Amino acid sequence: MSRRSFDGTPPAGAGAFFDGPQLPPAFREGDGTQPRRRAPNVRQLLLVAALTLFALALMWPGTPRSLGSGFMMGRDRHWGNRLPLLYGSAWKEDQTAMNVVDAVLAGFRGVDTACQPQHYREDLVGEALRTLKIEHGIGREEVWLQTKFTPAQHQGADVPYDPAAPLQDQVAQSVQVSLKNLQVTSVDALLLHGPLETHERTMEAWRAMEAQVELGFVTQLGISNLHDVRRFERIYDEATVKPRVLQNRFSPQLGHDAEIRIFCQRRGIIYQPFWVLSANGQQLKSPAVTAAALAHRVEPEQVLFSYLRQQGAQPLSGTTSTVYMQDNLASSDFAPTRAEMRELDGIFLRPRGEYAAPRGRITTWRGPRGAYDAAPRRRITTWRGPR
Repeated sequence: MSRRSFDGTPPAGAGAFFDGPQLPPAFREGDGTQPRRRAPNVRQLLLVAALTLFALALMWPGTPRSLGSGFMMGRDRHWGNRLPLLYGSAWKEDQTAMNVVDAVLAGFRGVDTACQPQHYREDLVGEALRTLKIEHGIGREEVWLQTKFTPAQHQGADVPYDPAAPLQDQVAQSVQVSLKNLQVTSVDALLLHGPLETHERTMEAWRAMEAQVELGFVTQLGISNLHDVRRFERIYDEATVKPRVLQNRFSPQLGHDAEIRIFCQRRGIIYQPFWVLSANGQQLKSPAVTAAALAHRVEPEQVLFSYLRQQGAQPLSGTTSTVYMQDNLASSDFAPTRAEMRELDGIFLRPRGEYAAPRGRITTWRGPRGAYDAAPRRRITTWRGPR
């Protein structure tokens, strides 16, 4: 499958500002007279100043972000939110390091893990990062790292912190274990791996996570395994550091999170679905998905990934096959048509209650995306929901 690459052609007419003033007929070829040079006008001066500032911004040190294959731009601490997909490292066990290296070399630039030894080998993700740096020249700043604090009741026998300590200390200890495992000084995102038994306890954990942001160990916060939109709204309203990520299982048994996805879109929260393919086997065989796959000459799995991306979601892929890794990433090289999106909405976006009534304005992005980044090329505003 061919990949579209970023076209770096300058905008039409860009060179016209630098061509200089046109000579009057009397001073053109043949008369030997030298014209008097005109002073640059205000428009030219402003344009030169803007281009100079832009060039300085590109050279300014900071977290790199790409605008396409090989082109990096700095100073955006949340660049990972625009990646088309994240690589999920759960349940890889002893193969974790190899799978993460394969994923990054295939084009993934974001890795999801957790400080939960029962299902994740966070330490082997750290070994993968070391291998990528030493053997392939891919540094830490080029890989978005997302980990989780897992409450004690969701841990196995091997709890990586003191479960008898106050909750704030549990969070702090978990973060330090994650930094040690990953061999880094900070992570880009920290997710609460699931709500606690009460709202008050959940907010106590959230306040402890906010403290980690203030200390500089974490850039942004999120939550996982929360399907109750009312509960999520309450957390969002009471949080000082607002959640920027919600990671949930994308399953028909859970209504595909229709209501909570709309809430995320309205608040600018990144919805990260996992089990996208394994939980939707029947839906991948539906006429809407297969018709879109035939029309674009892609696989049904790529249609579903692309559909979610057009709605602002950031799916997780946990495949161990390098071929499927590349296929999954290629899903960001095309976009379903508006008619196809409406048909797919009929399967994957069927909200109820108040979320079914209003017309929700959703901004989606079109254009080629590189493996490093999903930086927007052209913005299109579409409408979802009943009219």
